[in-house]
Amino acid sequence: MPMLTLFRNLGYHMEDYPNTYELYKGEISLPIYNGLTKEEIVESLGLRVEG
Repeated sequence: MPMLTLFRNLGYHMEDYPNTYELYKGEISLPIYNGLTKEEIVESLGLRVEG
């Protein structure tokens, strides 16, 4: 949460949450929702499908 402007402005600092930050660095966010086509999913992941 300290990465969000609202919480930063309330005085929260990422340095106060070192374990959370280590987990955050390894996270990825995928744009997945039920309206995506197979092609859009492949493109968003940066994959190349052959065949």
